[in-house]
Amino acid sequence: MRGFLLVSLLMVLYGYFADKLNVPPQTVDADLIERRGKGKLPPELLSRVKTLFDELNISRFGRVDRSPEEMKRVYADADRV
Repeated sequence: MRGFLLVSLLMVLYGYFADKLNVPPQTVDADLIERRGKGKLPPELLSRVKTLFDELNISRFGRVDRSPEEMKRVYADADRV
C-alpha cells in the first residue's frame, strides 16, 4: 500500500511540473526540471527535486517498504518542493 501511495505522489509531481513547464507529463523528469530551472531556481531546490524524484522512482520500479516515519519525510519533502 505504501508503494502505491509513493507512486501516486510521483504521478502528482509529474502533473504539477508538467503544468508549470507546459509540457506533457510523460516528458517530465528531474533532468528536464533542472535544465528549465537552472538560473531561475536556487541550486539547493533543484537538488531537492532531483533527490525526491530519485526516491520516488525507486519506489515505482522496485519493492521498497518504508516506515511511517520515512513516508512522512517523503511527503514533507514533496510539500516543500
